[in-house]
Amino acid sequence: MDRTVHVGIAVALFTTAAGFFGGIRGTAADTASISTHARPVASTVASARSYADARARRYGPNAGMYDGVFEKMAEDHADLNAPVNQTDEDRAATLAKRASRRAFDGAPPTIPHRIGQQGPLDCVACHGTGLKIGALVAPKMSHQQFSSCTQCHATKDDPRPGAPAVAKPDNEFAGLKAWGRGSRAWDGAPPTIPHPTAMRGDCTSCHGWFGGQGLKTPHPWRQSCTQCHVPDAMNDQHPAAGLSAVSLESGQNLGPGGALP
Repeated sequence: MDRTVHVGIAVALFTTAAGFFGGIRGTAADTASISTHARPVASTVASARSYADARARRYGPNAGMYDGVFEKMAEDHADLNAPVNQTDEDRAATLAKRASRRAFDGAPPTIPHRIGQQGPLDCVACHGTGLKIGALVAPKMSHQQFSSCTQCHATKDDPRPGAPAVAKPDNEFAGLKAWGRGSRAWDGAPPTIPHPTAMRGDCTSCHGWFGGQGLKTPHPWRQSCTQCHVPDAMNDQHPAAGLSAVSLESGQNLGPGGALP
């Protein structure tokens, strides 16, 4: 009796041990191998955007609608060697249009189009180098870049929708008149600059590729304008301006209007 019990217990223990170890061992057929290499990212799955990328990059079906647009506009420059055909009538029309956008001659021009009022201005996108958009011309800035354009350049029309018209206050202010053409030392000599050069350091703004018809220079490829076109000392408020006989070291005198001969 005792032997039978001992044999039964031994068989039960052996069967239990065999089942336990056989179960935890498994087989190669039902055990998947584990790979330590990262799976390649599918090309159809977009990666997560960073905050910096989300601000600077466009997404969606129209993401590339503006790609290359400004580069193409910048390439739309006139041929530097193309002849410039302009008349006195063209010059008069350009000056009249120019005067319509200024309180007086020499004043900052007004902005003839709508601008964004809630964020930083994008003026330099078109006026930084100058652009031609169809029949419209965005002239290049004649001065260095500043951060607050509307401090000097006011919008021509009130940007507020439905705002009542405000009557202009009475005043006796009289603005400057146009200076006209520059004087010449002799026929065929380069004309002097008939206006102040302050805030007008880049002559190509009015006289370059995108200048008004009648004011364009026939030699836009030259870069040192004042090498031939002398500024007017009176307009630029030089200390010696207004003196009738100021001898220079070479024995020459200031010309009419204070211009150096």
